[in-house]
Amino acid sequence: MNPEQSFLSMLGIARRAGKLVFGCDAVIEQVGKRQASLLILSCDLSERSRRRVLDVAEPYGVPCLSPPFAMAQFQHAIGRCTGILAVCDRGFANRLLSFANSF
Repeated sequence: MNPEQSFLSMLGIARRAGKLVFGCDAVIEQVGKRQASLLILSCDLSERSRRRVLDVAEPYGVPCLSPPFAMAQFQHAIGRCTGILAVCDRGFANRLLSFANSF
């Protein structure tokens, strides 16, 4: 399995494990609670939404990742159409970052 497929598969596993939060408001809430270990933004996310999330994440030091995947690919992987994801588990976050370093 290539790194892109592995990344999307890991998102699905994180979703089933209950460690994935999606949607702008829910993600911002998790960042504020210091629960988010990694933010993932789709490549076709609006600039306004991107800026809103990054402005909140930066002061908390939450890493943000913008892989080359569109919202439709996230929908296929996790079953929800969204452009903003928060991974709320350090292990899943580290694994996703390791896959992302390969592409």
